[in-house]
Amino acid sequence: MEEINFLRAYRAYLELYQTYLNRGPRIDEIYISDGRRLPEDSDGCIYQFNLTESEFLRLDKMMSGELKVLINEQEYENEILSFDKESIVIRLKGVRDRRIERVCFAGDAEFLKRITKKQIGILETLHENQSKRNILFGNFEGAERVPCSFEDNRVEQEQRQKDAVEFPVGVKDLFLIWGPPGTGKSTIVPEIIRNYLARNSDAKILVCSYANGAVNRLVEIICEDTNLRQKIVRVGPCQIKEEYSGIKLVEIINNVFKGVINRIKSHKERLTELDKEEREHIDDAREGIRRGILALENEIGALKGEEKSLRNHKWLIENEISESEDAIIRLRDKEMILDGKIASLEEEREKIKHLSKIVEIYLSFAERMVPWLRRRNFRRDPRYISHRSMIDRFSLENLTRDELRSLERSNQEKMEEVNRSLSELQSSLEGVSGERIGRENEIEDSRRKLRAVEEEIKAKQRKEFDLGDEKAKLDDSLNAEAWEMFPLINKHTISFY
Repeated sequence: MEEINFLRAYRAYLELYQTYLNRGPRIDEIYISDGRRLPEDSDGCIYQFNLTESEFLRLDKMMSGELKVLINEQEYENEILSFDKESIVIRLKGVRDRRIERVCFAGDAEFLKRITKKQIGILETLHENQSKRNILFGNFEGAERVPCSFEDNRVEQEQRQKDAVEFPVGVKDLFLIWGPPGTGKSTIVPEIIRNYLARNSDAKILVCSYANGAVNRLVEIICEDTNLRQKIVRVGPCQIKEEYSGIKLVEIINNVFKGVINRIKSHKERLTELDKEEREHIDDAREGIRRGILALENEIGALKGEEKSLRNHKWLIENEISESEDAIIRLRDKEMILDGKIASLEEEREKIKHLSKIVEIYLSFAERMVPWLRRRNFRRDPRYISHRSMIDRFSLENLTRDELRSLERSNQEKMEEVNRSLSELQSSLEGVSGERIGRENEIEDSRRKLRAVEEEIKAKQRKEFDLGDEKAKLDDSLNAEAWEMFPLINKHTISFY
C-alpha cells in the first residue's frame, strides 16, 4: 500500500510540473551581441555570433533541448548551421538587417515536457505491473542470485544486505541499489567489488561519488585486502592512511617518472661514452628539429594573420557588392521614371505636330478667296475626320487669320520647349543608364575579386593544415619517450574518483 501511495504522490507532482511546462516558460536564456550577416540564401539570412567561453558553455548545455531565437522579444524561425567554442552560425528567416545588435537564445519547455510525459507513462506501467513494482521496491524475485563469500560477517547475517551483494554480482546489464544514509552502502560496495573481481578477474571497475570522504572510506576498506590493493588507483585529492598512499594516481605517476628519469640518466651515461663528434651531431639534429618547429609555428601564425586579413577583405567586398546592388535598384527605378516622362513628352510632341499641320491648312484657307467655302469642303477630307476633336477643341473653323497665326506661333514655342525638355531627359537617361552599367561592371569585378579571395583563403587553410601536420610529426619525434608511462598506468583495474 505504501508503494502505491508513493507512486500516486510522485505522479501528482509530475502532473503539476507538466501543467507548469504547458504554459511555455523559458527554461534558460542568454543574450549575445553583435551578429554579423553572412552571404544570403533563398530561405533567409545567415548570421555569425562570436562566443566567449562562458557563453559557449551555457549554449552547449541548452542544446540538449529546443532552442528559441528572439530579437526584441519576437521569436524567429531558425536553423543552427554550425556551433563551436568560438562562434555559432544560424539561419534566421524574416530578418534582413546587416547586423543584429542583440539576440536572445532561450530554451523552451518542449524537451522537459517529453521527459515528464515519459515519466508519467512509466508510473502508469508500474502501477499496473506488480512484478516490476516489486523489483523497484526491493523484491528480487525472478532475478539471478550468485553465491558470494563475505569478509564482513554482518553483511552475511543481514539478509537484505546479503541480497544487495549476491544479486548485483550476477547482473548482466544494470542493477540499482537505493538506500538513505546509514543503511550500509559503504559496507556492501567493497563486498560487491571483491566478489565481482573473483568471477571476472580482467574486469575494470570505476567507483565514484560526489563526496571525497565516502570514496576514501571505500578505498581503505578495500585496501585491507593486499591482493586488491595492487589493483587500485585513487584519482583526485584524498586523505587516506599513509600505508595506502602508493595507490594515489600522483604517487603512481611519480614512480613512473622515476623510472623514466632513471632511464634518461642511463642514456646520459651512455652518451658520455660516445664520441664528442657524434654527440654534437645528435644535439645539432635535435636543435634542427626545434628550429624547424619554431619556424613552422611562426609560419602558421603568419598564415593565420593573413587568413584573418583576407576574411576582413572578403567582408568588405561583400558589403561593396550589397551597396552596389542597392544602388542598381535605385538607378533602375530612376530609368523607369525618365522613360515614362520621355514617352509622355513624345506623345505631346506628336499632338503639337498634328495641330500645326491642321493650323497650317486653316491658315491657307484664310488667305484665299471664299474661306468659308473651302472650310466647308474640307469637312469631307479624311484629315478633318481624324482630327475632328482637335479642330473642335481649338475652334479652328471660327478663328481669324491673325488668331490662327498666333496659335501657330504658340505651337512653335511649345514644340521648342518640348524638344528642349526631351533633350534634357534623354541626356539624364543616358547618364543614369551609364551609371547603372558602371555599377553592374563593378559588381562583376567585385565578384571576381571575391572568388579570388575565397580561393586564396582555402589555399591558406590547406597550407596551414599541411604545416600543422608537419609540426605534429616533429613534436612526436621529440616527445616519443613520454608515451612509455601509459602501459604502466593501464595495468590497474579499479579506479576511484
